[in-house]
Amino acid sequence: MIRTVLGQVPVTPETLDVDTIKSVGVGGEYLTHPTTFERFRTLSQAGIFNRRAYSEWFQRGANHVDNEASVRLHQRLESYEKPLIDEGLEKELKDYVDRKKTEILKT
Repeated sequence: MIRTVLGQVPVTPETLDVDTIKSVGVGGEYLTHPTTFERFRTLSQAGIFNRRAYSEWFQRGANHVDNEASVRLHQRLESYEKPLIDEGLEKELKDYVDRKKTEILKT
């Protein structure tokens, strides 16, 4: 789910699943609908959490979630590519952030 929240969410007829919305209807209950379970499986595959048996986790190095998150963070930061942005707009945004930081520190 975190991967979905952090990434872009594609909006297509398939991802909106209008057919399910129509079949459940207003005031309906989606939690037990079969498509909820199918789609949740793809959303909830968080790569930093171990879902293996303890013995397998231990054999693979007993890597704790905070270590895995740190590794993934460094990988993401190393692969970051700054998007193209107008220099004037970038300066205005930086100035705005700097002003807000100063305001917050004064309070």
